[in-house]
Amino acid sequence: MINTNTFNVSQSLRQANPGADLKQMAEKVKDEEGLVQLIVSAQNGDEVSAANDFVNLTGAKNVERLDIIDGFTADVTPEAFAKLVENAPKGVTITFDETVSVSDPVELSRPEEMKEALEKHPSGAEANKGELDVTVKTLGMDKIWEQGYKGQGVTIAVIDTGIAPHPDYNDRVKGFKDWVAGKTEHYDDQGHGTHVAGCAQGDGKMSAGQYMGAAPMADLVGIKVLDKRGSGRLSDIIKGCQLGRRPQGRTGHRHHQHVARRPDFHQLPERPGGSVGRQSRRRRHHRDGSRRKLRSQAFHYRDSR
Repeated sequence: MINTNTFNVSQSLRQANPGADLKQMAEKVKDEEGLVQLIVSAQNGDEVSAANDFVNLTGAKNVERLDIIDGFTADVTPEAFAKLVENAPKGVTITFDETVSVSDPVELSRPEEMKEALEKHPSGAEANKGELDVTVKTLGMDKIWEQGYKGQGVTIAVIDTGIAPHPDYNDRVKGFKDWVAGKTEHYDDQGHGTHVAGCAQGDGKMSAGQYMGAAPMADLVGIKVLDKRGSGRLSDIIKGCQLGRRPQGRTGHRHHQHVARRPDFHQLPERPGGSVGRQSRRRRHHRDGSRRKLRSQAFHYRDSR
């Protein structure tokens, strides 16, 4: 019997592992080092204290704050996880940091396929889907455009498989963050995010104005949390949402709190072009093999409120 007061197991994980207990499910979310990847939420909203207590209890590594859900990531050994199952801590909800996917993913991993798809359909849409010149009218966007509202002064964050370079929005891309491969130039090796970006804010430049998104003058930020198969860690998606809600233009250091612990807590580095944060837990090292660590025994996070 799973302790549902503490452990929150997704329906997808249950269906993929019928009859499995928590320890068996934990095998499905281990990283390359054999650690069980978890997301922990504080039921009282105090994730800082909860993180301190959880690390002291389990020796968790790679603990990153997820303030949008009053929680944090935590990688624990199988032995530590077994103790959590046997004696579940109170005041927290534990969720497996599993891999999730877009529905019916279509891989467009080769550049020539991507180019061909985008040339045929500027928005990234497939041929059998509703075309943008029809859907924007169905939504009534043409009436809103007539009033002068086309997304001016608005920035839309597309949290998806990335955004491929495209003339319909290239001049309005204000930032890109890649939690999959750590690249700084915007790209999309799957196609779904590009399709979404085109629907949201393509200006129809490539189609002489025929295919335009709902907000053709809005700025764009691409946040890549899904790989070329359309899959990604749940925690990376949460981090993408957390980054996407950050007020535009607030790039300076803000109020910091501290979670007392060891250098397994990482500082979120500010990068040029709106790319903020560290790479996925699946790729803990930068390309040169170096790793940013705090010199103090504390985790500094950026307060985005």
